[in-house]
Amino acid sequence: MATYTITSASIDASRATQDILDEPSSVSILDEALPITIDNINVNDDIIADIVVTVDSSGASNNLDSAAKILEDVFDNSGFNATVESNFF
Repeated sequence: MATYTITSASIDASRATQDILDEPSSVSILDEALPITIDNINVNDDIIADIVVTVDSSGASNNLDSAAKILEDVFDNSGFNATVESNFF
């Protein structure tokens, strides 16, 4: 079994690609175009977006690790799966 992720610049384009892959004819079209055999295609209805938030903390006097954790909690409490990464340059 293989799983592929479709990356797109917009939700509309992602939805359009999902709709195309969800068509019954997509299996036969891909079978003809690729040197593999496709038994079926299962399209996930969820669209997942990766959002990167960059905070310029130049000159900040507070604890940046603590601030990053608070920001992560705000996103988590809003229903998002958030991961915070702090980079110091």
